[in-house]
Amino acid sequence: MKRHTFFLALATALPSFCQTPASPSELEANKKLLLDFFSAPIQERTKLLTPDYIQHNPRFLEMNEITHAAGADAWLSAVQAAGEHVDKLVDPDFKPPITLLLTMAEGDLVTAIFKATVQDPDDSSKTYEKFIFETVRIRDGKLAEHWDGVALAKGWKNELQLPGDK
Repeated sequence: MKRHTFFLALATALPSFCQTPASPSELEANKKLLLDFFSAPIQERTKLLTPDYIQHNPRFLEMNEITHAAGADAWLSAVQAAGEHVDKLVDPDFKPPITLLLTMAEGDLVTAIFKATVQDPDDSSKTYEKFIFETVRIRDGKLAEHWDGVALAKGWKNELQLPGDK
């Protein structure tokens, strides 16, 4: 009987520790928010970020150290400071010129997967497909945390040096 009582208590308490599933309309709104972020002008995007926004992209984290910014301000400072050094898959307005393949949402997480056709660095007469993902955590209708698939290559920090840096 004690075992039954333990499992009943566990089953009753467990839902309070787990995130409540989002409704279909909340999931769609979260997907739209992520896509709106990429289509909005740079200055407008910071309005879509929580003040304590967390970035996991290593290039942005390096820019945070250079700009001494944090949260939503760090995102804007990093984009402005990086200038032309931002990944070649984005234009000056920091919009990926790529094709959206799909968006997925579960709970407070949204993932978008994009496809781009890029030039083969070893043979400029050839191209290949590159896939990019963007995952965000949504909190209170804003982007609160971000992950992507940035891979660092040797010498990547040299691309981030600002004029006057040594």
